[in-house]
This record gives sequence, structure tokens and C-alpha cells, in this order.
Amino acid sequence: MRCSSLLLVALLVLPGCVYFNTFYNAQKFYRQAEKARKQDEESQDQVGGGRKRKRDTVKAAELYDKAARAASRVLDEYKESDRVDDAMFLMGRAFYWQGDYTSAIRTFGDLEKNFPTSQFYHQARYWQAQAYQAQGASFEARALYRSLFEDRQGEVAVLAGQRLGDMALADGDYVAAIQEYRAVLEAFPQSSLRAELWLRRGEALMARADTAAYGEALDAFAEVLEARPAPELGYKARLNQGKLLSARGQEDQALEVYTSLLKEQRFRRFEGQTRLLIGQHYQDRGFYERALEEYGRVRDDFPQSAYSALALYYTGMLYFSHYGDKERAREYLQDVNKEKPGSEASELSAQRLQDLGELDKIMTRFHQADSLAALAAAKGAVPVDSLVPVPGDSLQAEPADTTQTALADSAAGDSLVLLGEVPEVVPVDSLSAALGDALPVPVAASPPAVAQPDSARLADLFSVAEIYRSKLIQPDSATHYYQQIAERFPAVPQQPRVWYSLAWIAREMKGDPAAADSLLERLIATYPLSEHANAARRLLGLEEELSLEEEAAAQFALVEERRLAEGLEPAAYLPLLDSLSHQYAETRAGAKAAYLAAWTYENVQGDTAAAEERYTRLAAEHPGSDFARLAEARRKSREDGALEKLERGIKILARGLSPGERLTVFAVEPNSSDSLSLARKYLGFGVRAHQRGDLQTARKQYELALEHQERLPAALNRLGQIMVQEGYSEDASEYYRKALRYEPGSVPACYGLLAAFTAAGQEDSANHYLREVARRDRRNPQVQLLLERYPTLSGAEPENLDRRSLEELELKQEDDWKLSADFLGLSALPVVRESITPQYPQAVTDTVQVILDILVATDGKPARVEVFRGEEPFGEAAMEAARKYSFYPAIDKNDKEVRTWVEVVVSFVPPPKPAEVAAGAKSEPAVQEQGGQGLE
Repeated sequence: MRCSSLLLVALLVLPGCVYFNTFYNAQKFYRQAEKARKQDEESQDQVGGGRKRKRDTVKAAELYDKAARAASRVLDEYKESDRVDDAMFLMGRAFYWQGDYTSAIRTFGDLEKNFPTSQFYHQARYWQAQAYQAQGASFEARALYRSLFEDRQGEVAVLAGQRLGDMALADGDYVAAIQEYRAVLEAFPQSSLRAELWLRRGEALMARADTAAYGEALDAFAEVLEARPAPELGYKARLNQGKLLSARGQEDQALEVYTSLLKEQRFRRFEGQTRLLIGQHYQDRGFYERALEEYGRVRDDFPQSAYSALALYYTGMLYFSHYGDKERAREYLQDVNKEKPGSEASELSAQRLQDLGELDKIMTRFHQADSLAALAAAKGAVPVDSLVPVPGDSLQAEPADTTQTALADSAAGDSLVLLGEVPEVVPVDSLSAALGDALPVPVAASPPAVAQPDSARLADLFSVAEIYRSKLIQPDSATHYYQQIAERFPAVPQQPRVWYSLAWIAREMKGDPAAADSLLERLIATYPLSEHANAARRLLGLEEELSLEEEAAAQFALVEERRLAEGLEPAAYLPLLDSLSHQYAETRAGAKAAYLAAWTYENVQGDTAAAEERYTRLAAEHPGSDFARLAEARRKSREDGALEKLERGIKILARGLSPGERLTVFAVEPNSSDSLSLARKYLGFGVRAHQRGDLQTARKQYELALEHQERLPAALNRLGQIMVQEGYSEDASEYYRKALRYEPGSVPACYGLLAAFTAAGQEDSANHYLREVARRDRRNPQVQLLLERYPTLSGAEPENLDRRSLEELELKQEDDWKLSADFLGLSALPVVRESITPQYPQAVTDTVQVILDILVATDGKPARVEVFRGEEPFGEAAMEAARKYSFYPAIDKNDKEVRTWVEVVVSFVPPPKPAEVAAGAKSEPAVQEQGGQGLE
């Protein structure tokens, strides 16, 4: 009997043991995966970490997969156990670390929905937000982080608030980042994460590069140290204090901060990094021998490390920039990869070696084209074929700092990015009404000139100057070569660009605003009509004048207006483009005209010889322009087979869009049954139908979106708008409340509830949402006027408006119906590659429009064509033409082609009557007779 009882107990306990063992195994695998992942991260700074890192990465992925499978068994086989939410939380994190963000989002969402009282509820929402962020769905991530922060649930709220700041910082919105970090610190002043929050706030203040904010940044780093941080955080705070002191010109105090770090035991593991910074400090102050000593000490004390690799890199660059020893510099740079393969220094040295190789190639071309060395010697100048940099150049403090300079200073080839606002590009199909009927006319037709040797030398000199400026970051050498251009080619149209570049170097790289202002004044006096002169005027606070660039852009717009509207044949407008490119050779519009002419010869006329000739002339006459770079990219793309990808940008930039080619992308077609992707698709269809006034279709699509993704504030707000339009205010309020629940502070919901409570006469609630609108939508001009009228509305003790005042308000949100590329998850939108003009139906005389929905496949062909709105027989004619369209497909953020739904509006205009055709034919020779008169 006793044995039977024991057997029964064992049988009852056995399932529980099996279930617990399954969950225990899931936990064990997850812990092992976490350990492998952290070892992987730490190994990045360890000796010979390349192969080990790869092994650890694979090992961690396998263990996370085992953990997810074991947790899944708990869910499948033991659904009634008390560990189901534990298993879901573990499985979601395992999916996250494997990079399976879609599964992670779904798992965390299921936990949130089915276990609202779970201890992991708020943590699951935080991890779900992280998965959204990692997936590139920043809209959903921000909304969820904001909701978590507003809930104020302990450390999860702190982490969510920190993430909001981090996202703003990553986007370069430093002011927003500073505000986010401050909000978290004010809400949770005693958080265990306060040291890191103060550190990030200080870094955001530093990133603004505003000397007025340096004091506040120093205070932030002092707060980090007051919070008794972990050694790594304390080290970063002290290091940043030194950098700020150096930026303020307090060099001795900065050095004291760095050397004090070497004396504290807790910072010993950062000694290599500290000594590198001390070496850079000496180098920046001109103590080159002491800098080399510090770099050598790092190489000796920390061999085969990331620090020793950087020390080699800095040593090589110092020998190149200051001592002019190119060969010794090469030796050090070549040793970097041997010291620490795969390190940051290895990548930097490879790039610098490539830059030096490019300089060698350019100098070889100089020698092959009667090198300018003799001319330079005759003038007493440094020969331009010398690769030795001008003495006085020094390396930037940190490799990362060079990136910002390079990107900002090379965007347009003329340094207009940092010193002045880049002028707006005139659209290809725009028309300047101010010029009336004036139309540029061509000069006498003549074959395009072949690029002369001087043009090639000029282009090479620009290349040398810009390599020194934006890649090697050598301001004195860059200045020298720009001056060479100014002296040797005084009549070239790129002279304004040269002087502007010299001013940019003086101001941004040498920190000499007085010298920069002098150069800008000379630029204005010498080239008053140039676009660079206007940029200089803006910097000097002077009134701008009509520039040659603006005049050229207006002339180009007129040519394009006629080309597109009148359907001119290439033979009629190509001479106009040639004339414009010659007369305005120093302008962007001139380069644009030259490019369009070359493109037309290649793609419309099929004359490849004439096209190549013009592409060559474009590079020679407009070196450094974005169109010259497009021509060069085209040449390289033809070599490596990537021309199609390049043409997407060329299509819009140079050729423009004809009627019937303007697309509105409103949805991405999912490749799977992923709920988020399906919800976004239905939301896109709903927004487009809503915009077009089809409320019934819009409502159906919004409801479908919510069936797949309940947490979708955009769909809830749109349904609220429809309910208002249909007169169901109570239903509208319910939708708006749901939107606020999922996205606290949703601006559309605040507007909707303000209107609903005002209509219902509920003054207190209406005033509450009025204040929310005033606080969250200050960019709205109506809100700005409201605050001028009621200045205390957003104060510490805000006033309440009475019912009559509320009803008199005319306050509406500016509705932007377009879904952003970021929301759609696209890095490149689809573009029409080739369009077909539809056949006008016979026996019809109406002017109508047909709205088509086209599903663009990944091969660029229309997979489906549907009529959204339009009458027959026009609808069928429009679809027949659209089926023959070809597209450049959309590209997602993983650089993969994806299927997208686009809206195309096809217009049908009655064909001209015979009398009108005859009249047009009679007037056509007038255009031909204008040849040879030049541009007016």
C-alpha cells in the first residue's frame, strides 16, 4: 500500500518536474548565451580578438536559439503553468538578440496582451520598443518609449526616457536630446542611472559645439562625478572635462586633468587611451617630439591592442603632416593592420594609404601632361607634384572628428555646407514668372570642345586640394593647393569656389575668423554675382544680391518648361542647353544643362559618341560640381555593372519628371504575414482613401489595420477624424482616448478631444486639451497666434477659457497626408523609369483624370494595376498604358528591393483640332530662327 502511494505521488509530481526542467534549461541556455555575447563585446578590445569574436558571435546565436526553443516548449506543452509569462519574456529577449525583431515584437506583444498583471509587463513593453528601434521602426519605438516614460514605472521609465534622448542624439537633434535627458533627471533625480544620464546630457551639450554651452556641459560632468559612478563613466566624465577645457583654450588645465587620470588606480585600465590623448594634446600644441614619445610608450606598454594600433596611426600621420616624411609615414600606416587587424585604426590607415595612392596617381598624370613642376619652380612656388604637405599641418584630435568635416565639406564640392546655407536647387520643371516670356536662345552651333590639358590639370589640382582638406585633414597643405589654383588659373569660373574654400579652411579648420572674413570680403568684391558671394554676404551680415546662379537657374527653368510643356524635339532644345552651359559655366545650372544635354544624347538620341564627348567636357568645365561627380560615378558604374542603381538619382536630379510620372507611395506590400507590416499596409490604403474623400473605404482599411496591430495610434486618430466628419462625436472621442493610451501626448488626439469636449460644453476637459495642444504643437501658426492672445495659457498657473471663447477658436492641426519614408521603412522611394502616354479614346472630348493604384514589383514591373477613381473608357486606357510602365523599385533600409503600392494620376486632354495643329506648325520656325543670337 505504501509503495502504491509513493508511486502515485511520483506520477503526480513528475509532470511538474519535467515542466520545471524544461524552463530551467531555457534559463541555462539564455545565461550561457548572455555570457558568450558579453565576452564577444569585450573581446573587441582584447589582443587578437578578430577570430575569437567571430566564434563567440556564432556560439551566442546558437545558445539563444536553444533558449528560445526550450521556452517555446513551455508555452506549447505547459500552457497552464505559472511560468508561461516568464518563458515568453525569455523567448522574446532571445529573439531580440538573434536579430529576429519581428518575432520579438510579436512575443512581447502577446505577453502584454495576455498577462497585463505580469511582473514582466513593463519590461516586455520596453524590450518591444527596443525591437522596434532595432528594426528601424523609430515611429513606433518613440511612441512606446514615451508611453513608458509617462507611466513613471521605476527604472523602466528611466531607461525609456534615456532611449528617447539617445535617439534624438543619434539623429543629430542635440537640443531635443538635452531636453529628454533633463526631463528624466527631473522626474527621477535619485535614479541609479543618474550618472549615465548626466554624462549623456553633457555629451549632447558638447556636440552642439556652442561655446556658450561649455559651462553647462562642465557642470553636467561634475554631476556625474558627484553620483559616484562606475569607473568607466567616471573616466569618460573626466576625459570630457579635459576636452572642454582644451576647447576653451585652457590647455594647461586640460593637461592636468589627463595626467591626474594616470595617477588613480581605478583608471589604470584606461591608461592606453589616456596616453594617446596626452600625445594628441602635445601634438596640437606643437610639441611634436613629446607627442612621439607618448605614442611610442603606448606601443611599448600595450602591444597588439587597439591602443597601440592607434598610436602607430597617429605616428605615421605625424611624420607625414609635420615632418613631410612620406615613406616613413607609409611604413607606420602599413604596420597598423599587422598590429591589430579589424580595428578602427586599421580601417583609418587603409583609407589614408588609399588617399596617398590617389595622390600618387594624380601626380603621375601631371608628369604625363607636361608636369607643372617647372612652372612652379619658375614662380618660386612649391612644386605641385610634391606629395610633401606644407609644414604646420597637424592631425585632428580624434579620428571620428574627421568624419564630420569630410561629410560637411564635400557635399557640394564648394564648401557651402558649413559656412553658408546651400542655395535651394531650382526644380527641373519649374518656371520663373518674373522673367516673363524671355527665352534663352543658343549661340552658333559648333561641335563640343574636347577637354584641354589645362582643364585636366585644374581638375587634378582640385582633387589634391580636397584630399588634403576633407580626407587627410591637412589645412595648410589644402590652403597651399587652393592658392596654386588661384594663381595658375585666375580666369576659370571656379575661382569663387576657391576663395570660399580658403575662407572655410581659415574659419573651420584653423579657427581664424578674421582671416576668413578678409577672404570673404575679397570674394564679394571680385565675384559679386556668384552664389559663393551671396553665401559670403550671409556670413558677414550683408544684404544678398541676385546671383548669376539664380539667373542661370531661372533660364534653365524656362528651357525645361518649354521642353516638358510643349514636347520639343531634342534637336530644338539641345542647342539651348549647350548655350546655357557655356554662358553660365561657373553655375550649378550650367552644369545641370551640360549634364542634361549629355544624358539626352545618350538616352534619347542614342548618340553615344556625342554623349561621351559631353560627359568629358562636363567633367572639365564643371569640376567638383555634383553633376561632374554624377558623370564620374556613371563611368565607374558602367565598369562595375551598377549603373541602374545610379540612374535612380540621375532621373530626378537631371531629367525631371513628366506628367504621369509623379508617384505617391502610400503602402509597402508585405512579403509575409507579419502583423505590423500588414497593419502599415492597410493604414496606407486608408490614408490615401481618406485624403481622396472616400470615407467608407478609409474606415474599412483603418479597421483592418487595427485588427492586425491594436497599438496603432495613427489609425485610431484617423478613425476619430472620420467619426467627426460623419457626426459621431462620442465614437470619435473613444478613438482619440485609445490613441492617447498608446501614445501619450498624441497631437492629433489632443486636437480631436479639444473639439469634442468644446462641442459637448465640457469646459474643464476642453481647456486641458487646449493646453496640451498649445504645449505640443507650437510650430502651428494658429497656436502661435493663440499664445500671443492668451500668453498665460501655458504658464505655471494657466488660465481657463470660457465656453464662448473656446467655441470661437479656429484651431486645426495642419494635416500632412503623406506617410514618411521612415514610417514606411524605405531608404529609397520608387521612381518611374519609363512611362507610356495613354491613347485618348475615340469619340470623346472630355478632359479627365484617372487615379491608378500600381503595385511595383521588385523587378520594376507593374505586378497589379487597378483604377481607384476614373470613368470608362478612360480607366481601361489608363491601365493599358500603366501596364507598360517600368520603374526603379523601392529599397528598404536593408538595401533590398521591396514591393510598394503607388498612386499615379493620369490626365487625358483632348487632342488638338486640325486647325490648331496647322497654327502650331506655322509658328515652329520662329524658334529655329533664334539660333546664333545667344542667351538674353
